[in-house]
Amino acid sequence: MPSPAFIIATVVGIVPALIGLFYVLRGFTGGFDDRKLFIAFAVGLILGIMSFAFHIFIDPVIFPPSPLGWLIYVAGFAFLDNIMIFVVLNYKWMRGMPEAPFYGVSLGIAFSATATMALVYRLLSAYPELTADAAGMLALVSTAGVAAVMLRAATGAFIGVGSARSEPWPWFGRAVMTQMPFGTLFMLLYYAGPYFDLLFSIPILAAIVGYSYWLLNYVRRTSLPESLPGQVKRKIRRERRKGLRKR
Repeated sequence: MPSPAFIIATVVGIVPALIGLFYVLRGFTGGFDDRKLFIAFAVGLILGIMSFAFHIFIDPVIFPPSPLGWLIYVAGFAFLDNIMIFVVLNYKWMRGMPEAPFYGVSLGIAFSATATMALVYRLLSAYPELTADAAGMLALVSTAGVAAVMLRAATGAFIGVGSARSEPWPWFGRAVMTQMPFGTLFMLLYYAGPYFDLLFSIPILAAIVGYSYWLLNYVRRTSLPESLPGQVKRKIRRERRKGLRKR
């Protein structure tokens, strides 16, 4: 029987990921292979666990306030997280496919799901009794996890665009650069707890969510539609127009 901590962590990690996947891909049916989308999601779950394992070893260096800690988290993990997705999307079974951005979305969302699951499980294990402080931290981490779903959906799409266009490195650089503001805000959010107070953390958390939501919608409006083959793109446009007329 799974422990309550594991069940809560699974819900917090997986449910936003599945909702995010549906939100991003709705309206693009026919633009990708469902089987490959599922494989990308499964691979992303594994990559998220690998990323969290790196965090366990490096967090003691990162979280004491220091310039090195900031640099490792903001730049180092932005590179590390995205290079794992980059390797998968530029492997021969996916490289050059026009639908690669959609698989990048699936990879990124699943990546954030298991990373959030592991973080929540670790938090609940450290606080077996759900005190007020633990509940506040759980709410904070859960909200940041939703933002991570949106962020990594976008960065995965960017890397997928690079794979589809055979321009991998410029788009990889874009993914890394767009993750760095998220990392900077997350470090501020971490320091808000022990060094400031809850009121200071609320606007930072709002900025994290707002930035991630803006980035995701930018990708949905630009990168994903542009990656569709012409015939599929026209079909989706016709279906959207029909839906608008019915309203």
